Amino acid sequence: MFSEVRQAILPLALRKITRRGDLERAGLLIESLAKHWRDSKPFELLIVSPGWDADLLRTSLPRFPNIDVSVRPEGDFFSPLSGFHLMTGWYRQQIVKLRVPVLMGFKGYLTLDSDVCCVVCRVGSPSVTTNGGAT
Repeated sequence: MFSEVRQAILPLALRKITRRGDLERAGLLIESLAKHWRDSKPFELLIVSPGWDADLLRTSLPRFPNIDVSVRPEGDFFSPLSGFHLMTGWYRQQIVKLRVPVLMGFKGYLTLDSDVCCVVCRVGSPSVTTNGGAT
C-alpha cells in the first residue's frame, strides 16, 4: 500500500504535423505541476516516448527544481520484436501507462496526457459548479 503519490508517467509521441503543439502542451503540463507541487522532495515525472523523439524532448521541455523530469525511449521497456511496436497510438499509450510503472517499481502514480494541466479549484470559485451548474 502507498500513502502518497510522488510519481507520474506521461506517454508522449510527437506527431510530425503538430510537433510544436505537442511540445508546448507538455511544457504547460510540467509548468502546472511545478506551480502546484509543494513538497520539499521533487515530484518525479517519467516521460516515455519513441526513440526518435527522446532527445528533442530532453532538450526542449522546461526544467523546474521541484519537478524531476526524465525522458526514456520506449525501447528501454519493450523489445524490438514486441507486438507493442505494431500497436497504434492510443493502445500504445495504455500499455505504457500500465506496464512501465510496474517495471519501474512505482507504488502509486498518476497517469498523465500532454493535453491536461494541474489547476487548483476552490469551492465557490467560478470554475467549480455544483447543483447542476449553480456555484
